[in-house]
Amino acid sequence: MARLTDAGLEWDKFGVSYSNLQQIAKTKFAPLLNGGDVLSTDESSILGRILGIVADTDSSQEELIFQMYSSFDPEQAEGVYLEKLVDLFAGLKRKQPTPAIAGLILRGSLGVTVPEGSNVSNTKTGDVFSTDNSITFSETNANGVVLDVGIVSTGTQLSLTYSESDSLNQYPPISVVVGELDTSNSVARTFVQTINSTSSVISAFLDQDNAIHVKFINFNKIGNFSTGGNLDVIQAYQITTATSRTFSAVVQSTNDLNVIQSPVLGWFEVYNPYDSIASTEIETDSELRNRYKFSKSFIQTGNRESMYTALYSLGGVRYVNVQENIQDIPFEGRSAHGIVVTVLGGDDQEIAETIDKYRAFAYTDGTIEVGLFDINGTPYSVRFGRPEIIPIKVKLSLTTDTNVFPTDGILRIQNALIDYVSNLNVGEDVVWSKLFTPINTVNGQSVNSLLIGKVGESFGTETIVLEHNQLASLSFENIT
Repeated sequence: MARLTDAGLEWDKFGVSYSNLQQIAKTKFAPLLNGGDVLSTDESSILGRILGIVADTDSSQEELIFQMYSSFDPEQAEGVYLEKLVDLFAGLKRKQPTPAIAGLILRGSLGVTVPEGSNVSNTKTGDVFSTDNSITFSETNANGVVLDVGIVSTGTQLSLTYSESDSLNQYPPISVVVGELDTSNSVARTFVQTINSTSSVISAFLDQDNAIHVKFINFNKIGNFSTGGNLDVIQAYQITTATSRTFSAVVQSTNDLNVIQSPVLGWFEVYNPYDSIASTEIETDSELRNRYKFSKSFIQTGNRESMYTALYSLGGVRYVNVQENIQDIPFEGRSAHGIVVTVLGGDDQEIAETIDKYRAFAYTDGTIEVGLFDINGTPYSVRFGRPEIIPIKVKLSLTTDTNVFPTDGILRIQNALIDYVSNLNVGEDVVWSKLFTPINTVNGQSVNSLLIGKVGESFGTETIVLEHNQLASLSFENIT
């Protein structure tokens, strides 16, 4: 029978229950037996079969009691019972399936608007993504611009001025003076060369029409651009995010999300500058239980910790980091007495409202700005940040045994490396020595050399150290 012990509720399974009933029957019927008679309780006997039926029923009832008892314990409860408990004790909801998230860069003519919900796709995976915001191409808050050199005259100075939108950092203007023999095309080439040789923040190239494309080297950076002389801004590069139309979208490799499925006149190009974040399945009992354990340690311990718990409870949120500045002066990008909240996944509005609830009077910093209203209807805003994607590169030299090494071994190693990096958390460093583990999942090879580094920087064997708000990304083209 079921019983409570120091270890919790214990119950008898069928075998134990049947054995106990056999012993009880022999004890009860013993006075009724004559001399040398023997009472058979074997499974083949009539009494044994009756005892088996009773034992099975008894065991099932006790199992039901055990299940009911367990359903009141978050450590053991499952399914809907676990959901009810974690909701009751911690206000947590099971996370539902989430779509994939991709960062996009769009290029189009100034003034043209790409509506929210415009579709882009990947011909390799077949996945379709919809833009999360309406985008109007402009020389402000842009990742880059396209410049056209008009008719030039000797002595004219053409200039480009740019600054970052999220800071007061104003970079020195870049200028070129038209020479006596210069043409519009030669001036354009000179302007590109000047940008690439003098700036470490932006880069430039000429297209087939001799238009100058200028972009921040950092894919996540936005700024304001203006020109002087006979130099006109005709197009702009804008940053946005997109969400997959299904919950089964895989990782979209860099530049593969490049097909415009919702044509807009004046929208010319789209691409993802780094790998996307894959969709996720519904949260398992184990994952929900672990998140509940995490939340318990933070409940009622302070605004910051409560903010963590509340943000993690939002649908689609996969990572949260809160950085505070308690000083009276700005520090490391944080305002005086301000906070920077970095969130991966989730809805902008829900995130902003949650931050606002727990931030006290702290000033919020970040590139995402959401408008809210106070009880009097007065508008104000809350800011937060998204993780900065850091593309990394891998250079690998192997010796292979043709008798053992698979014909698609290189592809398997590439996939293993990409899977490993894609499973790193935000802020988690890329440790050189740990990359040998995914490589060695493929038999028939030995590593001669392994070098890693950030895209745009040199290779080495040093750990790639990331900030709290940075997320490593690796694509096929960056594995050589």
